[in-house]
Amino acid sequence: MSGADALGAFIPGPRLARPGAASGALAGLAFAVKDVMDVAGTSTGNGHPDWLATHPPAARSAVAVDRLLAAGASLAGKTIADELCYSLTGENVHYGRCPCHWLRWMAHRLASRWSG
Repeated sequence: MSGADALGAFIPGPRLARPGAASGALAGLAFAVKDVMDVAGTSTGNGHPDWLATHPPAARSAVAVDRLLAAGASLAGKTIADELCYSLTGENVHYGRCPCHWLRWMAHRLASRWSG
């Protein structure tokens, strides 16, 4: 699960990976979680390196992570989050702007649709 990160979506550093159950409805599939979801034994940064450095590793994983792993899907890594989840644009002063133009366009469309 440590393939290339062509979109620059994953948080910097060693790639977090967890194997899924050997069998299940999602066996053979992979998923990534935003760096706002806890994964047992790792710290969650919420898009901010200081937050990451000053908070202890999670004692347990988020329920969604546990359920996906139990269903056979493998965790491929954590993706960059907007700084402290403050925006929908994919911009993060610490990790850079999301290079995926489609994702930025979709975030803009969703934000403008719900803002008024």
